Amino acid sequence: MPFGQLPVLIIDGSQRVAQTGAIVRYLGRALKLNGWDSLMEAYVDMFTETINGIFDKLPLHESDSTIKEKQMEEVWTNSVCPILDKIEAKYKLLGAKFLFGNNLTFADLAFMQMAFSIELFRPDSMEKYPALKALQKKVAERPNIQAWLDERPKTPF
Repeated sequence: MPFGQLPVLIIDGSQRVAQTGAIVRYLGRALKLNGWDSLMEAYVDMFTETINGIFDKLPLHESDSTIKEKQMEEVWTNSVCPILDKIEAKYKLLGAKFLFGNNLTFADLAFMQMAFSIELFRPDSMEKYPALKALQKKVAERPNIQAWLDERPKTPF
């Protein structure tokens, strides 16, 4: 492990890449999920960092359920909803298959994961956002993604 911590991606049995962001960007480039040009890569990265900012605010590690519920409500109302309102409006205006056009990008995967994680704490949370709920479903139903979702460990991350 390059820095003695996880996550680490092992490539070709010997090369190791550490840190979530570096792994995501590497895989995005390798699998052509970062967009088709430098500007689109920046947009996908911008969106992904926005999703990371939401995750950073969620009280996922709070052990006191009363405090966690209160904090979750505050984050939902003051941080998550305003961002989702904007994303829903832009996505509907674009009228595309995915967040940035008709090709799947890492941004779509990041959004799907965020939506699933939020629904663990607020089961009906995405109902307010029908276009984004449909996107979440569309991404999750892709055959390889569906297969992974069916077999992966059930965690909020």
